[in-house]
Amino acid sequence: MSSMTHRHLEQVPTDRAALHQLLQLAVEVELFTIPLYMSSLYSIRGMYLNSPTGQSMWPGMKPNYQVSSANQYAYNAIFSVYIQEMLHLQLASNLCTAVGFTPQFPALDYTSFGSSIPCIGDLKNVKGYEDVQVRLGPLDHNQMKLFLAIEMPDWEANDDNNNRPAVPFPVGANGKATIPASFGSIGHLYHCIEAYFDLEYDDKTTLWDKVFTADSVQVDMFNFKSQKEQHAAREYPQFPVSFSSNLTAKDARKTAREMISAILDQGEGAVANSVVPGRFVPAEQRMEKDYSKSNAIVRAQWDKQSHYDRFALVYSWLDMIETWPTWLASRPAGAAWTADDLLLDPTTATSADIAAAQARATAMNAASTAAEIDNALSHSYCNLLAAIESAWSNSAISFPAAAMQALSTRVATVWATGGSPSFTPVTPSVIGNNAHACQGLDPNNPGTNNCANAVIHTCAGSNSCANQGGCGYPPDTSLPDFNSAAGNGGCGAPIPVAQILHNGTPAINVNGTNITASTGQSVYDTAWTVFQARFSGNESVQKANKPTPNSLRIVLPPS
Repeated sequence: MSSMTHRHLEQVPTDRAALHQLLQLAVEVELFTIPLYMSSLYSIRGMYLNSPTGQSMWPGMKPNYQVSSANQYAYNAIFSVYIQEMLHLQLASNLCTAVGFTPQFPALDYTSFGSSIPCIGDLKNVKGYEDVQVRLGPLDHNQMKLFLAIEMPDWEANDDNNNRPAVPFPVGANGKATIPASFGSIGHLYHCIEAYFDLEYDDKTTLWDKVFTADSVQVDMFNFKSQKEQHAAREYPQFPVSFSSNLTAKDARKTAREMISAILDQGEGAVANSVVPGRFVPAEQRMEKDYSKSNAIVRAQWDKQSHYDRFALVYSWLDMIETWPTWLASRPAGAAWTADDLLLDPTTATSADIAAAQARATAMNAASTAAEIDNALSHSYCNLLAAIESAWSNSAISFPAAAMQALSTRVATVWATGGSPSFTPVTPSVIGNNAHACQGLDPNNPGTNNCANAVIHTCAGSNSCANQGGCGYPPDTSLPDFNSAAGNGGCGAPIPVAQILHNGTPAINVNGTNITASTGQSVYDTAWTVFQARFSGNESVQKANKPTPNSLRIVLPPS
């Protein structure tokens, strides 16, 4: 791997910069896989019941170990990979901060790759994959071959160019290391990172010794314990997913080695048909305390296989799997959805259930709906990336895990309304005081604006929705208001028509008016009441009528 064992001390700055670039590439390639896998995952046709006591069915699937259909099997397998890619993103990002570098999370343009996989190489040079395109898409032959190529353990054996760059990289006339455009596999990229960690200098220290940063900002979505967030146990009790604050450089290097081993053994570096080491498989009983039984069983069982092996199985089932595009193609054009499709049991549904389902079917059949939801998805994702980046630069900002999970419902809804998720890069919006977060809640144009003109987003604890009226998923102790500080209200904008308050009897005093709410009450209706009280001196607000819900708010599922 390394072409020399000792380096001069004056080469440390160059080597440090090269290491930082490599780690940023690792973050980007892990990030690259998440919308890619998510898009295909939620293109699989399936519906879920939002409430065990309700009638409303929504597009999308959830882990279920008891259902034996090809669709559910495929969903379970890809879902387990998708969750592990978020773990890998966390591990790569924690490695960044551990060596004094804050990772960045750019929104990628998935229309620009052609046949090239970032950091890996061009599929045109790989036997059996020459016709594969790197793009977002439904679960089909192109996507499955693309996923296999990304996770291929023996890429180098099939690549005519046989890209296996050696460390350290050559230094150009500008004094900077020349970072290779491709590494032949994600696994080899991580091998190069390890080789840079262990570069040794004249003073008998390594690059790791010189760059390791104690007490760095570390983010943990998997092994943390929090009663507030209902995460009672470590999901991976046998290996570290972050760096402890009291580690020496020597012990921290062992942690880094184990974290990279987890990435490689779980996915991108595993040998085909290999069994993932037990310490890198999540603990089923511990996960059951934090999630559903199905979530725990599905992940614990599927995570025993490498990503490549899981995708190979899904590929073998492909002809038995129905996606939303194939289902929609079998339905009447412009009238694919009926109210019955959106009800658990139409024969026992109430008139209110039927009316709501009919309104939703009409909105889902509207020609403009898919593009509106995709636009909301892109804004959500890009604002989410900004929040994620902040989490690794400011320990006071929590990782917006709930917002990440909420993206899946928007992806599924785009597919189910005839669209295709684009994850288009957009500039995160700058939020000002009193900027409204939902339809009609605008003091300058009350009751008449079509939708959120502040930002279409999910934000949760990162509070990118600060100072906006009417955020859509407040906790049990608050009502939808301006959300003045982080933690004052979970958030999803625009507010779905079906979003209700779940528990408790929150209350708020606004300009002398006491406003209370109860379980089952509409979040939007409550937001409208708060909005009018907040602007009690604004005559236009007081005269405004609550707007009729637009299609976007009707089709978006509640949290």
